[in-house]
Amino acid sequence: MMYWWRITHKLDYHGEVITEVSYIQARITIDAQHVLMAYTHPARVLCDLHSIEICKVEEHEVVWEQCFYASRNEGKSLRNRLVSMALEWENTVGIIPHITTVISEYDAAYLVGCSFAEYSEQIKTMTAVQKGYDFIHEGVRYQVKACRPSGKKGSKITMVPKATNYHWDKLIWIRYDREFIMEEAWVWDVDAYRMAFHEKKRLNPLDMRAGQWILY
Repeated sequence: MMYWWRITHKLDYHGEVITEVSYIQARITIDAQHVLMAYTHPARVLCDLHSIEICKVEEHEVVWEQCFYASRNEGKSLRNRLVSMALEWENTVGIIPHITTVISEYDAAYLVGCSFAEYSEQIKTMTAVQKGYDFIHEGVRYQVKACRPSGKKGSKITMVPKATNYHWDKLIWIRYDREFIMEEAWVWDVDAYRMAFHEKKRLNPLDMRAGQWILY
């Protein structure tokens, strides 16, 4: 798949300050930070490392928001494709692939303002045995729990997965409908969560609704 990406940057090159915008066409997503950390001209870095065709270059001020929104849109597109394929599998085979965890972690990161580029870089370096948190954003460690009804007759969410440790700063619980559309999202600080639920063996949606609503 071909992606269009806009990179803005300002750096010192051969004693001169250069500010420019590159409109590129590439077969991969480019991280603007990669360009900023380069010690050679960004156009050469893009061409050499990523086989990119430079379509247009012009002077412009740095606009970081554009890099964030491009990353967010890419993540949303991948998410929607994954959900679509999983639902198609469920409708055909009768059992849905286990995607609730990965979808909820992506959605939770989105809700707290973590870009897809930042989130995906973290996930690539994590191990399967990592305890406590699922991702970090602005120094805060987040653990994510989620529930989704199967849609079958009598299917109803009555139990919420409980955290098994407190090696995190905030916990986010998300409730989905059958199509993986978020209907509820609540966040808990670790101290408040431990005080409320440490001695409680079984949690339900009413328990989680005592937290802070973050679905806007």
